[in-house]
Amino acid sequence: MLICVKRIFVLAGLFMFPGMYHLELFAYAQYIGAIAYLLFNFVAFYIYIRNKSIPELEQFSTFSDLFPKFSEGIDRDSIHAVFTMFSHSILKQLLTDGSAYVMTFTELLSLKDQAVYDAVERVGSIIVRTILSPIDENCNAYFSNTIRKESSVFNKNTDNHDDLVDTLSKVLHVVGVIGFVACTFGIPYSPVVISLYGGKLLSENGGALLLSLYSGYILVTAINGITEGFAMASMDNRQIFTHGKFLFVTSIIHLIINYVLCVYMNSAGFIVANIINMSVRIIYNWRTIREYLGDKCPSFTEVLPTGQTSIFLGVSLLATSFTYLLFATTPGLSYTLAHIAIGAVCLILTAQDTAQHDSVFTVIVDSLAKKHRD
Repeated sequence: MLICVKRIFVLAGLFMFPGMYHLELFAYAQYIGAIAYLLFNFVAFYIYIRNKSIPELEQFSTFSDLFPKFSEGIDRDSIHAVFTMFSHSILKQLLTDGSAYVMTFTELLSLKDQAVYDAVERVGSIIVRTILSPIDENCNAYFSNTIRKESSVFNKNTDNHDDLVDTLSKVLHVVGVIGFVACTFGIPYSPVVISLYGGKLLSENGGALLLSLYSGYILVTAINGITEGFAMASMDNRQIFTHGKFLFVTSIIHLIINYVLCVYMNSAGFIVANIINMSVRIIYNWRTIREYLGDKCPSFTEVLPTGQTSIFLGVSLLATSFTYLLFATTPGLSYTLAHIAIGAVCLILTAQDTAQHDSVFTVIVDSLAKKHRD
């Protein structure tokens, strides 16, 4: 809704206010979208209050109860919690978009190089937005609802807690396989995708190299999303505060690494810096998970594909790399289509083998098939 309101306002504004500076129009769209989104949430809460369908909202009787009441004083613990989460959001923003800040406040890259990097990042993040983000959001909700911070969770061996560990293990395996598949097929097909998406502008300015590196970034960001979601759900207030310090230090180091690598590697340095940053965060999160789960913590090797899937991925990488050298480097649509066709066959064979012989994916496929039959 937030995105749609902003885009609709910009589109309407281009026709209704033709004399307005376009960047100002986008700025006003941010305000309009934020206000509409805020009002939507207030209205939704008010509807829930009227319907009395959520027990946690029984203390709210009128719409005015949604707003602060200064006569009741200030809850310092709540203020501290909000400030902590707000600080985390700012630090994560610095870690996520550190390259954008370096490009904005320095002159290390030309405008053309910045445009190429932005275009490649948009293409590469398609998998993150369409596949990994929904998985992260659902897993974060599941972990938060299942874990109870007030008690020592694993003093008793309950089915609920065993299911939690089993879910963490399986989800890590799923996102790990997705990441390795993205790496395997992203490297040989990055030049084709860049050529089809941006033509010579992106192809002749290192777009293929950037997208190849981004396929590796997809792997580490997939793993980080799950580990960070579980780690944050299991942290107490002290650990959250410590995590904030960790993010503060890593955000500063991340900006420095972005700057240094950009000097030596141009825009490719930004993606390498992001991979380093995500890897460090994975190590920190996994250490927190191990402290929380203890002996029940699954092995980190769960993220790896099975041996048979790894063989298929390795053969696919060799085959598609060979067909890239044989077909894709030769001008002509037929050669490009031949390269794509061989990659499609390799991907289908890999997916079929994984669905049949990987126990995690076998359960998923059987569950989906059962739902379809029902």
